[in-house]
Amino acid sequence: MTLEARFAREDVAWNWVDATGEAAACIVRAAALADVIVLNRRLENPSVIDMRRTASELIVKSGKPVLAVPGESRGIDLATALVAWDGSPCAAAALRAAVPMLRLADQVTLFSVDDGAMASPIEDAATYLSRYDIHPVIRRIEVQPGGAPKQLLAAAASGQYGYVVMGGFGHLRFTEALFGGVTRTMLTSSPIPVFLAH
Repeated sequence: MTLEARFAREDVAWNWVDATGEAAACIVRAAALADVIVLNRRLENPSVIDMRRTASELIVKSGKPVLAVPGESRGIDLATALVAWDGSPCAAAALRAAVPMLRLADQVTLFSVDDGAMASPIEDAATYLSRYDIHPVIRRIEVQPGGAPKQLLAAAASGQYGYVVMGGFGHLRFTEALFGGVTRTMLTSSPIPVFLAH
């Protein structure tokens, strides 16, 4: 079995759960004692399972963080992390959930796109991380045409970071579906893994 051979090389503890039903509901049931749900964002045949939709459901309904990994990824570089901060409860939830991973990083960058609507300042996030002996670099940029989704995607694609940490669906999913939104953009286009919590 290809999966068994791959996990043997990765030294990953795993088991197989055979389930029938809607993908997100089956994963939620199987992940009751999981710390994080790891998903391949894309499958070769999207008619089988819409992974972006499944990831969206899991972010909102599972109560667990979701690590959405691009289909071509063969691992995750934990040395450099980009933490998207907008001051929302979802961003705070993602930051708290990601602390065990962030403690393994050599460099953590707190990244915010300043549109004048930040609920909690980025310095509060830095102070929180410092309690865990994580001392991030703060990168604050002004909002540009295309807004936060485009700017965060550009940072993720810069080659400087191994993964992104961000809140998932900080705005109503209906609104994000209509107007795009950061979560949708990152689930669709991020070239690096995205760790999301709601």
